[in-house]
Amino acid sequence: MVVRHGPATFWLFLNKISGITQLNNMKPRDIFKLAVRLLGLVFLYHGLISLPTLFTGIFGSALNAFVIFLMVAWPLLVAYILLRHAAWFANYFYPESED
Repeated sequence: MVVRHGPATFWLFLNKISGITQLNNMKPRDIFKLAVRLLGLVFLYHGLISLPTLFTGIFGSALNAFVIFLMVAWPLLVAYILLRHAAWFANYFYPESED
């Protein structure tokens, strides 16, 4: 008996135990929503990475604190919109066909 190792063997094993016959049954609309949410996670990461600089900038001038606040608030706002409302973007770019 020959035992194969590698990613292809793993996927074959996973298909056998789960009963999935088709690996990719996602529609382009679902893939687009997933991509929008992944982009939202990127913006969330950038917002959270710059969060510690917000606390150090508070003790500087008011203009400096405002600029640092925008550095944190802008990516977090974009992340919220992308993560929470991915379906809106999918509806706009992939409208339901009336055929």
